[in-house]
Amino acid sequence: MKICTTTIIALAFLAVITASCSGTAKESKGSAQTSDGHNGTFTDSRDGKKYRTVKIGNLIWMAENLNFETGYSSCNKDEDSKCAKYGRFYEWRDVKKACPAGWRVPSVEDWDVLAAAVGGRREKDYFGNGNYSWKGTAIKLKSKTGWRNNRNGTDDFGFSALPCERTGWSYGYRGFWWTSTEQGTNNAKYQEIEGDEFKRGTVTKSVEKSLRCVKGNI
Repeated sequence: MKICTTTIIALAFLAVITASCSGTAKESKGSAQTSDGHNGTFTDSRDGKKYRTVKIGNLIWMAENLNFETGYSSCNKDEDSKCAKYGRFYEWRDVKKACPAGWRVPSVEDWDVLAAAVGGRREKDYFGNGNYSWKGTAIKLKSKTGWRNNRNGTDDFGFSALPCERTGWSYGYRGFWWTSTEQGTNNAKYQEIEGDEFKRGTVTKSVEKSLRCVKGNI
């Protein structure tokens, strides 16, 4: 009888330990899903602004354009109220120092990794300058609303790209984001979404473009 009692006590103790460990594991999993740097949110300690984040492939991206005010940045159509939705436009002189600590401005390689991760197909670089496009990419990265003439995307991965251009005939049709990749002294590469095209271009550093910040190794 003593053996039976001892066995029962031991089994009860084991059940408590198992339940406790199980609960801890569930709590840890839930915490990871909502922690900074995963499919959750990130708070910029510099100004308290909160950004949605999404992990696509091996990289973690801000799922919104950066909205950190610098000396050489401005808002969509120069309306401050639009910064909350579209983020800010940055001149090159502020680009490299705009992202918060632990994040970086994506290089052309980062953008290529993103395109490949969502199933894009790289087109031939006809001009030999690295400004090729990716097919089957734009619609998956574009937001489900916000693009003119119903040229919205499916936003399959939560990247939620919105049209971001200061002014002009193509306002609402295209989005432009800086890369960290320079070409010569006066130019730099940018990434663009126009229609169903996800493509790259080269532009003078004197213009303004949007920023997405990224983290992780490629």
